[in-house]
Amino acid sequence: MLVRLPLRSRTWSLILCLLPGLAAANTPVAGATAQPAVAEIRVGSVARLLAGLLPSAAMHAGIAESSEWREHRDIVQSGWAKVKNGRAGVMARWRDETIRSGCPGSGTLLYPFSGPDFANAYVLFPGCRSYMLFGLELPGEVPDLEKIDRQALGRLLADVRVAVGDLVERNYFITSRMSRQLHTSQLQGVVPVIIASMALAGLEVRAVEPLQLAALRLDEEVEPSGAKPLRKLRGVQITFQRPGSRQVQTLQYFSVDATNHGLAPYPEFLAHLRTARPAPMLIKSASYLLQDKQFRAIRDTLLDSAEFLVQDDTGMPYDVLKASGWDMQLYGGYRKPIRPFHWAYQAKLEAAYKAAVAPDLPFSFSYHWHGGKSNAMVARRAPMAAGVPVAANGATVR
Repeated sequence: MLVRLPLRSRTWSLILCLLPGLAAANTPVAGATAQPAVAEIRVGSVARLLAGLLPSAAMHAGIAESSEWREHRDIVQSGWAKVKNGRAGVMARWRDETIRSGCPGSGTLLYPFSGPDFANAYVLFPGCRSYMLFGLELPGEVPDLEKIDRQALGRLLADVRVAVGDLVERNYFITSRMSRQLHTSQLQGVVPVIIASMALAGLEVRAVEPLQLAALRLDEEVEPSGAKPLRKLRGVQITFQRPGSRQVQTLQYFSVDATNHGLAPYPEFLAHLRTARPAPMLIKSASYLLQDKQFRAIRDTLLDSAEFLVQDDTGMPYDVLKASGWDMQLYGGYRKPIRPFHWAYQAKLEAAYKAAVAPDLPFSFSYHWHGGKSNAMVARRAPMAAGVPVAANGATVR
């Protein structure tokens, strides 16, 4: 059960000058058929400003005339043009040849350990009704651009450009850097990055609302009036729409420690993920966490919930997928994990690549991003044998 909390906006920042999405317009976004509310107009306009696009709200006209924003616009749009004319188009063609669907299965994409990476989720699965993302980073809020002075505006926009630099160049966020880049005096969460990437993809951002899952009672919990408060899992829901489309899409992002210990107080979170079954799933640049026994609970939940998977070698262990009866197609080539992840080497995956004639992967996707060395796997859950699902637990994890 979901509980939406009142919308509140504040300072954050943003822009994802990279999203391999579809087209981004350079003119203000047209309004919906119904007269949009002031809050809706404002959040969509902020998203555009963060993306280096002209605002759609009159209240932001002065920001668009400032030298700080014009500098931001030039840098962001230059980076976006590079991505749009290069990696984004290549990924879209690969998607059409391999996935062949805007969103298989239930229509809800699962993207674990995503951070603020809406970009890859949308270019590979643009037709999903909803997207469920989670990571360690805090959700954050929509920045009050109209309420901060020019000096703070300049710092915010500069922080955004630093935060998204690795994604633009490498097509992934570096976890150790995000802990600093998304915790500055002006930029403190993923919301600004996500809504900016939506604007760059040509989408209209309608609303950003705090989100809370209704807690499942645990024995150690007490009533709100007692000495111990009930648990709260921080989340946010973003509503967005393609111009001219009647389909409203949503993105939910949760800030959570996904280790077995970290998830123990939040059984409602695992239950919520299972509501997406049978889900398409994307896993990339995930620090090989699902090969670690400390992440066994989330791994089993995701494996039970998904029916279609696009991932690199940092995701579900190859031998776990094979033992679970998944059909797999390999792309690119396998290389031993980068430091400090040498422990996550998969001998069976390397052998599979050596035995297969894997098609090239024509874009950067995994940690081996430079020089055409990335890998990807497209996996589909095999049909049930004699009406009985294939067992999902046969592999040893670290």
